[in-house]
Amino acid sequence: MFREAFRYATLSVAMVVWILALIAQVYVNVSFGREAVGIMWFAIALQLFLNMGVAYSIRKRDHQTTVAHFASIGVVLGAIGVDKTVFETNGRQRTMAAAWLILTVIDILWVLDFSRNRAIAASSPSLPRSLGSEDGISPIVVDHSGQIVPTLDTPIYRTLPIITEKSTSSSLGRTQPRESDILSTASRLDVKSTSLLTPQTYTLRAEALYGYVRSPDDEQELSFKQGEILWVAQHHGAKWWPAKKSDGATGIVPSNYVRLLA
Repeated sequence: MFREAFRYATLSVAMVVWILALIAQVYVNVSFGREAVGIMWFAIALQLFLNMGVAYSIRKRDHQTTVAHFASIGVVLGAIGVDKTVFETNGRQRTMAAAWLILTVIDILWVLDFSRNRAIAASSPSLPRSLGSEDGISPIVVDHSGQIVPTLDTPIYRTLPIITEKSTSSSLGRTQPRESDILSTASRLDVKSTSLLTPQTYTLRAEALYGYVRSPDDEQELSFKQGEILWVAQHHGAKWWPAKKSDGATGIVPSNYVRLLA
């Protein structure tokens, strides 16, 4: 919420200052010739395009990395504009310098803000794809009766035919397997935790930081778009959370793709 308010505020200031810079450049061009403005005509056009891009990104919650790239170009061109006119004695040129100084500062803030999501994505761990310590998923806990025991670290599972030493030969219908055979069998299974053992209560609102399309091999996953609001049942330390969409669809979502809302 704060980031959205910040973006609207900076965009409003940027549009007002852009109009001021445009008027100042027109006067400077008329008074001192085209050479006094030079590349800043391209800069003023780029800044308008950047302002429109920021408005679109706020509304659609998309193309944030592209906005950050164009804002970086705006910073360079704005610095050139300030350098061309800041030391002049004419009031119109100083007005132009002041306008570009403000726009440059706003562009710097946009670079820092809109590139933040990219930094999060780069630092986020890869999504869990199989069971084991390599991908950070805790092992499944099994009690003496062979039932899977839910824990805070492993809230989501795929039901597996796991056999324990406490299982009897009569219940299995065959000779009790050795522990080494059980472990080797489990280690060969390519598992991604997707089955919900208990009914979930979706009490937390979350916003999708990125879009996600579920794997065609797993019907339990939930597809969603960037910026979409989901209801989730949070499990601390888990890579996947049970979630529910506004249309009633339920499934699991990667926890590093969403952020909880207050």
